[in-house]
Amino acid sequence: MKQLREIEGVLHLFSETGTEGGAWALQDVLYIEKDVPRGYCKKCGKWLKKQEGPIQVGRVTQITQEVMDALNLTGKLPEQSDCENDAHEEDIGDVWSYEGLHILEDGDYLTIFDKQNPQKIVWEGVIQLRQYDPFTEATSCGMWIHADQEGVSRDVWEKFFLEGYPAKFTHWRQSSAERRWAFHRWYSTNRNK
Repeated sequence: MKQLREIEGVLHLFSETGTEGGAWALQDVLYIEKDVPRGYCKKCGKWLKKQEGPIQVGRVTQITQEVMDALNLTGKLPEQSDCENDAHEEDIGDVWSYEGLHILEDGDYLTIFDKQNPQKIVWEGVIQLRQYDPFTEATSCGMWIHADQEGVSRDVWEKFFLEGYPAKFTHWRQSSAERRWAFHRWYSTNRNK
């Protein structure tokens, strides 16, 4: 049974293989594990942990504006060298669970807070998404999106999500399986429009 729930979290653009673009989402803070060793060097990207199995990670590349510019210019990721004298520093970061993934839907009530002053509200309102066909609309950095919020310019809206603004929203509570099923049902319905 679904019930109304207020959720606090971090905004982001959710995308994974098969979604053919991104959906505006909130990651529930209850499902963010802080300061976890990530397994690769934060300076050169070299994978540092022992691996088993047929698929081996050699290097991790953080997608920054500089990397995107090089990729757009050359069609390739920029070359990276290992750290001198193996002076690697393992990256430490947050790990997010699918259990905390909430894709925004029409009718959700969202409150977005300032990153420097989390008591200050920078946007608040009901989610009303204008849907797009796949591969027709993109963010300023070239990431495909499925929708925009009605009445908010894209550059303002995407900044909240691409920069990970803190937020809370009221949403009908569903299990993660129900949320994933709802997303895939939404995607199947909207990909051919």
